[in-house]
Amino acid sequence: MLDLLGLKTNNLTRRNFLAGAAICMVITLNLLAYAGRLPLWALGWPYSDKVIHFIAYAGLTLGLSARLKHRRVRIGPFSIPLLLLLPTLITLGDEGLQSLSPARSLELADLLSNLAGISCAWVGLSKIGPAPVLPD
Repeated sequence: MLDLLGLKTNNLTRRNFLAGAAICMVITLNLLAYAGRLPLWALGWPYSDKVIHFIAYAGLTLGLSARLKHRRVRIGPFSIPLLLLLPTLITLGDEGLQSLSPARSLELADLLSNLAGISCAWVGLSKIGPAPVLPD
């Protein structure tokens, strides 16, 4: 199954597609939410929006892992995995933009759901084992 997702292969085209699909998924969910077009059946049960946030950002992290798993960024004395930094910056930007939108609101629970999805995906990926390192 992991090979089908491109996580255990050096197929660059498959890895790029997976990363692009993950980014498009989060963008599409955000656009649907801002337009008030998310299907009501998906929001009909308690805390369903938090589950959607969790799944979206876990999916984003998994998708980006195909390209960013071994890349790091140095910020001062710290070497931070880009796979954690990029989705975290995206979630901070998304939640910040929500505070400016009349259709949506900034919620700490949404931010925590996003961060939990990123963290769970990161832990899950660490259990899978290292994927092959791609040339830069």
